[in-house]
This record gives sequence, structure tokens and C-alpha cells, in this order.
Amino acid sequence: MKSLAVLFFASLLSVQLQVVLCQSFDCKQLLKTAKYRNKSFTGCQVLAARKAIAIWYATDAANGKNGDIVIRFSIRETDPQLRGWMGLGFSDMGAMTGSDIIIIHKKETGTGYTATDAYAIGFQTPIADKSQDVVLLDYKNQRNVMTATFTRKLKTCDADEDHEIQRGLGQFMIWAHGQVAGPGFSGIMYHGTTNRGYLQRQMLDLLPKKGKGTSAVAAAAAEVEIAADSLQQPQQQPQ
Repeated sequence: MKSLAVLFFASLLSVQLQVVLCQSFDCKQLLKTAKYRNKSFTGCQVLAARKAIAIWYATDAANGKNGDIVIRFSIRETDPQLRGWMGLGFSDMGAMTGSDIIIIHKKETGTGYTATDAYAIGFQTPIADKSQDVVLLDYKNQRNVMTATFTRKLKTCDADEDHEIQRGLGQFMIWAHGQVAGPGFSGIMYHGTTNRGYLQRQMLDLLPKKGKGTSAVAAAAAEVEIAADSLQQPQQQPQ
């Protein structure tokens, strides 16, 4: 009887966690969660139902200054082979060609993760920017959910390879994930026809009209709490 009770409660817990998991991929639920209440995140977009979501905030966006933007991006994928890398980018037309992409992948050493600031010149592996203007704040891969938090300037000094994020500018958010052939940026493989998507969104139009005037990087230093953490599932998935 005791073993049956343990199995019952384990099954119940599993169901509850799945419910929370689904809820966490809903913007209204995510931004109202206790973990994010009184935090800076104000923008949110479901990129694919129960699959991909991004939340963000920016500073000085409405004050005529070149502030920072912090983006937390999550993808759910049950196949561990397809959790080798993840990418989020900005495109004028929704196509890969000409897009500005941030790709999260393992470091060349094979331990730990990093972000590569890249751009796409066609339907091929993106090329790393000469100027790396993205900083990865945190990354976790837990319970089939990859989540990365990174920051960059709204307008970098790399006009040829980076897209400016500004109020009133309609851009497409594109995303993808896939397998890797090895560590490092050179190890990322083609995402295939299903592990990708795009959606048009004016990111800054979802943010308060008055900037906070503080550095997003400094604020994020105390806020690198991953969406997967809110699911209370601390066990690391095998890579």
C-alpha cells in the first residue's frame, strides 16, 4: 500500500508539473507569476504555442538614449538531440536571409554555454559577427526546456550585421533550435523544416513609455532567474 501511495503522489506531482509547464508558456500567466511580480520584465510574446516564448525589458528606450535590452527565451523540446543549440533573431521580412541572430551553444571547450552574435546571408549556417555585441547572462536545460537570458544594446555599433531594436519599427522575431555535431559555434547543425518559426512584433511598443534610466545589465545581474526554475524541476537533463 505504501508503494502504491508513493506512485500515486509521484503521478499527481508529475501532472501538476505539466500543468505549470503549460502555464509558464502563457504570457499572462508568466508575467503574473510570483517569481516575476515586481520584476522588470514587461514585454512577452508566445512564439509558438507550448513550444517557444520570449520575455524582455529595455531601459531608456523612450528617452532618446541607447539603452540595453534583456531577453529571456525558452524553447520546449522532448528530444534531447534537438536541444543542442537554440537561436533567437530579428528579421525585417521574416526570412532567414539578412537576419540578425543570437545563437546559444556549448563553448569550444565542451563545458558551459555561450552566445554567438551572428547574421545570415542566405539559407545556410549563419556567420559570426566580427563584433560580438551579445552577453549571455544565464542558460539552463531542465525538464525538456532550454532557457537563455542574454543582453545587448538596442543599437549596437555594428550596423552592417546587427538590427536596431527601436520603437515603432516592425520586425519579425525568428527562432530555431537543433542538433550539434560538436562543441562550439561551428558544431551547430541545420534546424530542419519544423524546429523553427517566426512572428512579427514591435518589441518596444510592448514596453512602458518611460525608461527606468538604469542599466539593464546591472538590473539583470540580480534577475537571472530562468523560466524553467519556476517549474521547480531542478534536475539537469543529460546533454
